[in-house]
Amino acid sequence: DPKGTGTYYATFYTSKWSYKVPEGVTAYTGTIDGDNLPLQEIENGVIPAGVAVVLKSGTAYYSLTAIDNVDGTNDNDLLGTDTDIDAPENCFVLSGSATKNMGFYPWTKSLAANKAYLVSGSQNTKGFFAFEESTDGIEETHNSKFTMPNSQYNLYGVHVNNSYKGIVIVNGKKYNKK
Repeated sequence: DPKGTGTYYATFYTSKWSYKVPEGVTAYTGTIDGDNLPLQEIENGVIPAGVAVVLKSGTAYYSLTAIDNVDGTNDNDLLGTDTDIDAPENCFVLSGSATKNMGFYPWTKSLAANKAYLVSGSQNTKGFFAFEESTDGIEETHNSKFTMPNSQYNLYGVHVNNSYKGIVIVNGKKYNKK
């Protein structure tokens, strides 16, 4: 919880067992869309073996429960490793701090066992993959009746056009487009 919001993120992967996530923890898969990583919630709360996920929780400590293996889709750009490995080329890992948004940032060091990561062959101009999937942390919005430039994003980090209604982020500032 680098920004003090009470929200904690982690990644998880294992090819050996499926896991049930506890109450209060949500597991997500993700698919790269430009410079963003929209997250899709695993609805049944069960992480199938071989599926890498981002975990979100309101508490820093929790335990996953191993269960019998279940089938699951892996429509997911997140990768994982069962052992410590050297980071592949164009590797991104989950990171965030009080001064940088939570997302996947470039990584060149070793990767720890049972962690998820991304590999991207695209030229990521922002240097990271944003994945905000909620409106937590909005401190202020600005009403705007002028036309926004093309570089605007919704709160999920997805690039949107001028016809989008709602809160958008442009050059680091939040606006409420009506």
